[in-house]
Amino acid sequence: MERGIENYLRYLNGDQSGLRVIVELYWNSMLLFTNGYVHNLTDAEDIAQEALIKLSIKRPKFEYDAQLKSYLFKICRNLSLNYLKKQGRAQSIE
Repeated sequence: MERGIENYLRYLNGDQSGLRVIVELYWNSMLLFTNGYVHNLTDAEDIAQEALIKLSIKRPKFEYDAQLKSYLFKICRNLSLNYLKKQGRAQSIE
């Protein structure tokens, strides 16, 4: 098992520090990935935070570290695309 999955399993078993380690492992990658979509670091941080919140609320089961990372990046992508759609609507209204 990789560090991400080990810490996620700790988090699922009630150890909050497991989620903290996940943030430390993936935060920079998530932020860069998200910023590639929205081109605004502040908005990218908000989106990455929302992705981690979704992970902590839904608490899906994973077997491999790659699944956890892929899940986080998929959430970031979807949230980024939703953000861009909303921005497009707001600009067309103005």
